[in-house]
Amino acid sequence: MFFKKKIKFFLFGLLDNLKSRYEYYLTETCCARLQKVGKEVNIAPDAVISPYANFLLNHKSVMSIGAETQIRNYVSIKVRGELTIGRNVEIVYFSIIHCDKRIVIGDNCMIAESVSIRDHDHNYHLSDIPFVEQGFKRADVIIGNNVWIGAKSSVFKGVNIGDNVVIGANSVVVKDIPSDSVAVGAPARIIKKLE
Repeated sequence: MFFKKKIKFFLFGLLDNLKSRYEYYLTETCCARLQKVGKEVNIAPDAVISPYANFLLNHKSVMSIGAETQIRNYVSIKVRGELTIGRNVEIVYFSIIHCDKRIVIGDNCMIAESVSIRDHDHNYHLSDIPFVEQGFKRADVIIGNNVWIGAKSSVFKGVNIGDNVVIGANSVVVKDIPSDSVAVGAPARIIKKLE
């Protein structure tokens, strides 16, 4: 019985080791391939892009990912404009970043699971033309340094979020949030100033 447990433990350890080597290889391959796509794609050598992160780039895409940044599995990033992600940023599971114009995410940011960041929105002013045919409105999204965006929050076009900001879970950010603030709600409102 003792011997069986030791073999089982050894096999699981071996499988875990193979899995991490395979994921590391996928990450290296993913970064190398991404840098060959788009107009200008720069990924810091120590940035970690998990193998199941999803990127959609075209020949006009400009993307920069800073040092020590981690993009986890099942994150979806679509770039048809200019996306800049700073140093030491963590973007976790099921988050979506869709960049048609320009999105900047500063250094030391945390983006929790299922967050949506978009710099565009559908036009919907004419009732006699299908919404899908009315095109888009676009405006830059700027997220400062040391920003924590809570789970299931949405950040929409034209928003500027200052430095040292916390956005509470399930918030909808449609207006600028100044530095040193905590904002929550739909729409997000400032509930506290940080010292």
